[in-house]
Amino acid sequence: MICLIYVSSATGRLDEAALAEILDVSRRKNAEAGITGLLMYSGGNIPQAIEGEEAAVGALFDRIKTDPRHRGIQKMMAFPIEKRQFPNWAMAVKRPQDLPAPYTASSIKDVQQALTEPGSAELSQRLRMLVRVFAEGMR
Repeated sequence: MICLIYVSSATGRLDEAALAEILDVSRRKNAEAGITGLLMYSGGNIPQAIEGEEAAVGALFDRIKTDPRHRGIQKMMAFPIEKRQFPNWAMAVKRPQDLPAPYTASSIKDVQQALTEPGSAELSQRLRMLVRVFAEGMR
């Protein structure tokens, strides 16, 4: 299995209804494909972690790259995993303010910085930290 993390920008603002629709469709399709993951959203920026068998994750990422709701899609990293970080989430949508306790306001600032600095040399590490934070705290 692998985990793939990418970032993109929404082509338009995603309100609660649009996020709910994305979540509904993603859950259904991802469950069929054996994919789990987390989509984060802040100010038009979208980092997402998707995990599952390599072929299924690759096929999903290929579809994401052609989705007109995204632009500036950048694959940040893909790495092998022995177990899923999000085993119960066919997909979840979270925002920086959804960070669980005991994460502090500085953690939220770090998350927001990671989401708004796509050129940052530290972005991959920050995104990996985000995946870990949400996986540990949001089950």
